[in-house]
Amino acid sequence: MANTDKEVQHLLEIIPFGKKNAVHAIDIAKELGYECGGNQVETRQLIRYAIRKGHIILSTSKMDIGALIQSKK
Repeated sequence: MANTDKEVQHLLEIIPFGKKNAVHAIDIAKELGYECGGNQVETRQLIRYAIRKGHIILSTSKMDIGALIQSKK
């Protein structure tokens, strides 16, 4: 799947700032309308694309499931 800047913008609207506001990949997938089974492959691909485009997105494994957080540029 080829990602677009529009998808990145939607992703950035979903991911809040701050560790305490972190959201899980499956919740991001649901919001984007992506498949929610397995490892949310499409979601993770979009996140990697956004990072390559220069957006700072962090993750943590200290929660039940790795959650994503966006950091200010």
